[in-house]
Amino acid sequence: MAMPMTSCAGVSDHQVRVMDGSMGRLCMLKGIPEDDKLWSARGLVEEQYHEIIIEAHMEYIQAGSVMITTNNYAVQPNYYRRVFDNWQARIAPDTETAARLAVEARRRCHAEGSVRILGSLPPICESHRPDLTALFIEEEGEAACLWYYRTIGEALRRGGVDALLAE
Repeated sequence: MAMPMTSCAGVSDHQVRVMDGSMGRLCMLKGIPEDDKLWSARGLVEEQYHEIIIEAHMEYIQAGSVMITTNNYAVQPNYYRRVFDNWQARIAPDTETAARLAVEARRRCHAEGSVRILGSLPPICESHRPDLTALFIEEEGEAACLWYYRTIGEALRRGGVDALLAE
């Protein structure tokens, strides 16, 4: 006797939704040079790589992802300060660009009604290091951190995301 397909949590298979995978790694595999200061944000900063970002999003959509995440994980003060004197002025436009590139990929796949774009709210300081994040908040102040997340959220909204994803 066949058993109905369910996940280990007891959710039927028709409720499972597929998200995309790592944009940064895929974009590097597709030709964006590795950059130990800007990481995946290099693809946003240098317009010549925008098409690679769009293509990476499209690959995830074509593979069955119904949610894709904007490629702005590395658009964070900690990384941007290392590279740009005007880092604060770059945060919003680079983030909005990430959203617009995801929207363009969805449009090219004719998936406006089936794919949701999640806007990344990246770590404010370094990945997987809550100790450094706590120090960053202490040194920068809560107001600066709120400014950063407000700026990112508003840029993602302007760029056309459907929802926000706190990473």
